[in-house]
Amino acid sequence: MPYHRGRARHVKDLFRDTIQQLFEAEMDAHLGYAKHSSDGDHTGNSRNGYSKKTLKTKFGHTEIRVPRDRNGEFEPHVVKKHETTVNGLEEQIIALYAKGMSTRDIEEHMKELYGIDVSPAMVSKVTDKIMPLVAEWQCRPLDRVYPIVFLDAIHFKVRQENRIINKAAYSVLGISMSGHKDILGIYTTNIIEGYHRQLRKVTKTKTAYPSDDALRKIIYLATVNASKKWTMPLRSWKECISQLAIHFGDRLQGELSA
Repeated sequence: MPYHRGRARHVKDLFRDTIQQLFEAEMDAHLGYAKHSSDGDHTGNSRNGYSKKTLKTKFGHTEIRVPRDRNGEFEPHVVKKHETTVNGLEEQIIALYAKGMSTRDIEEHMKELYGIDVSPAMVSKVTDKIMPLVAEWQCRPLDRVYPIVFLDAIHFKVRQENRIINKAAYSVLGISMSGHKDILGIYTTNIIEGYHRQLRKVTKTKTAYPSDDALRKIIYLATVNASKKWTMPLRSWKECISQLAIHFGDRLQGELSA
């Protein structure tokens, strides 16, 4: 499966599961107790299965299950009863995490925006679904030749075996034959420092990360956001690639004629 198509499928699944989790959180708030909790005994209302709904998202149609209560009083806010689109919710949910907001920040944001309680544990569970995207991104096919490659590292504090230790996230930034920047890999000069500044911007509120995966998730999402702006070749790239062709013509011959 091509990388971009697989990524879209994973993101669609991510948003479907996210919305499903939000529905469950809304129902918990509506009933006043968590699913399967004995606190709901003899309260006069309880869960009553699900109804199916097809939502239209930017990644295609996806089917969700809307929880019901026995009294028929539940009115979801995230996606209202007669709505069939998510109105940009999919971007909002993951963008909050990508911008470096902590799970508790996201909890407060969702409470203020939608009037629902979303626990930090639930936010963490939802964002854990990003990890297949990270693995697929790291295994995506790369260009055969990158005339220039930068390597650097940025250090973060990560919890490991009940201790906070310093870990380096190694970044590999390549310049393609067309002069465009591309992050070739992240393995936890000035041109790569700009990318690292963006990582620091979204990670500055975190003093430490609970795991390597938590760090990989935020770096991956920040990388996706940063790369959206890399639409133009580097300044004076034509002059640069012509000089490289003179000195390394045997290595670049096939790419220059492609």
